[in-house]
Amino acid sequence: MGTDFYRYYFLGGSNLGDRRKLLQDAFYDVTSAILPGGEYSSYHRKKVSVSGIRETEPWGFSSNDKFLNMAFSSISFKEPEEVLGICKNVENILGRCGEELKFDENGKRVYSSRKIDIDILYVEKLRVEADGTEFREPLRINSVDLTIPHPRLNERLFALEPLCELDGNLTDPVSCKSFREIVTNLKNN
Repeated sequence: MGTDFYRYYFLGGSNLGDRRKLLQDAFYDVTSAILPGGEYSSYHRKKVSVSGIRETEPWGFSSNDKFLNMAFSSISFKEPEEVLGICKNVENILGRCGEELKFDENGKRVYSSRKIDIDILYVEKLRVEADGTEFREPLRINSVDLTIPHPRLNERLFALEPLCELDGNLTDPVSCKSFREIVTNLKNN
């Protein structure tokens, strides 16, 4: 009999305050909250991965403050909706308290600078059999509170490039294209 769990892929972003520390704290706080057994330890180093940190221009708005972005992944037995709540709680703890989503008169999302943003980019359902064989299946969720894969992932190089750094073999379950192929297409357009 196998064991079922999830692998979550996140993107942390910050363009205000001590950006690097905020990203490191977001990684530590989220992974500690969702990893089996709790707090991040040497055992968990094999269960998580982290991309390099990239400095990028703001996406969807103008600001003199550039973003630092970092992707990270972790395994968990927790359900996606619970992990989303954990991400929102960590954002609040790290200084994103009281920020409401804003929309313009046409209903389009309005983006702004922020101390921390933690998005769930992608989720895989994993099964590991007793003999160590691993099966991976991309998860698709489309609810009021959560959309997986992230609904604008395929438009954002600042998210796709670090995601591909974590796992270059991931495929978008919506378009059936590899994320590497999507990156190449975005760079060529």
